Amino acid sequence: MWYLLSLYVLLLVIAWIASLRFAKLAEKKGYRRDKALKYPWILAVCSAMLMMFGQTVLSYFVSMWAIHAWSIFVVALFLSVLYKAYKNMLAAPVAQNHSQPEEPADAE
Repeated sequence: MWYLLSLYVLLLVIAWIASLRFAKLAEKKGYRRDKALKYPWILAVCSAMLMMFGQTVLSYFVSMWAIHAWSIFVVALFLSVLYKAYKNMLAAPVAQNHSQPEEPADAE
């Protein structure tokens, strides 16, 4: 039981570290920091729900070892999605600063 709870704590720790890294990269690239902070937490909540659903369904049919394997699979899936998103963010172009209006070109 404690092992399964520790996997939920692991999801929270990974999401916390990932949100800091995503926010730092977003600021560096010129994107909004608040959206980058939310993304890992949304994925963590979805992963936790997927883990709970799988544990509930599997508890009726298989042994506890299969439930542990399912939980580890969900954590690995969470890590792989975060890794892919971070790689995509690294490859993204630097944002253009649109806060200043562009000067109109002279039509002469």
